[in-house]
Amino acid sequence: MTRLGSRLRRDAAFEENARHHRALAGELRARLARIREGGPPEARRRHQERGRLLVRERI
Repeated sequence: MTRLGSRLRRDAAFEENARHHRALAGELRARLARIREGGPPEARRRHQERGRLLVRERI
């Protein structure tokens, strides 16, 4: 089987762009994790003390 060569340019601009996008992906993962928590612990506690369901519990 013939091996396919890569035409990917691995120059400084490519490396900088890759670093930037890895940083953005990390930031997105962090934001999604925070969203999954359902808000700050203090706000969740107050909400539950009032006898209310959290959003994810209502769905």
